Amino acid sequence: MKTDSFLRWAEQHNAMTSDMWLIPTNVNSSHWVLIIVVHRTKLLLYLDSLHGCDEAIISLVFQFLSSRSMMAFKRPVMISEWTIRAPTDIPRQPNGWDCGVHVLLWSYIVCSGQPMPYSKELNMTEIRNWMANPILKEQHFEQDNEHLESTVIQRLKEVKRHSQALTVKRITISRDVPVNFASQLEFLTNITRSLFNTNFSVCHLGKQCTHPQRNRKMAFCEGDCQDWFDVACVNEGGKLPKHFLCESCRSK
Repeated sequence: MKTDSFLRWAEQHNAMTSDMWLIPTNVNSSHWVLIIVVHRTKLLLYLDSLHGCDEAIISLVFQFLSSRSMMAFKRPVMISEWTIRAPTDIPRQPNGWDCGVHVLLWSYIVCSGQPMPYSKELNMTEIRNWMANPILKEQHFEQDNEHLESTVIQRLKEVKRHSQALTVKRITISRDVPVNFASQLEFLTNITRSLFNTNFSVCHLGKQCTHPQRNRKMAFCEGDCQDWFDVACVNEGGKLPKHFLCESCRSK
């Protein structure tokens, strides 16, 4: 946000007239998060697939937002008037390198208001291939298209390890699901809990999940881990408990 090219773009396009900003942000040169700024409702969303929240990044966004507001409207932005959300009821990456895919996927979902365009369980290789197709279809390459296509797809499949971002919690940030909504996804897109569970959540047990079929019921742990679990994996009866705690959180 401090680069000259970005500032020139913001001035040329009068960024303050946009309904929403989607800001892919790199934290500590090691992790990608998505920040969404909704001007009309004075809402800032910090979407992090590691469920962290960096105060310094949020402060930087508000500094830029306030400077743009002063230039456009001659008044600063008061952070106390804004709602800041850093939800934890969103899919959590099980490794240190899928953060960029989560950022792109959330950008698609928020902008389109649609769930993921496939019905299989969350699979990063499939997601990378799905994202590559529209990118390639929109491009018209005059030379060596076959080689370029294979190169782009390969880059999307590349796995690069990242270290976890640091979490700083010195400002007031809401981690809860908004009142009257079943999930953060429903709050953003009106996609219901059932669609969320079917199309987006993934059992935290990963390869140890014993019931990876479609249309499964998912349980959200209300303990410290705040991860998703297939109900069939954690409850032999297959019933969704009203207030679910995973085995790890129950033992604390």
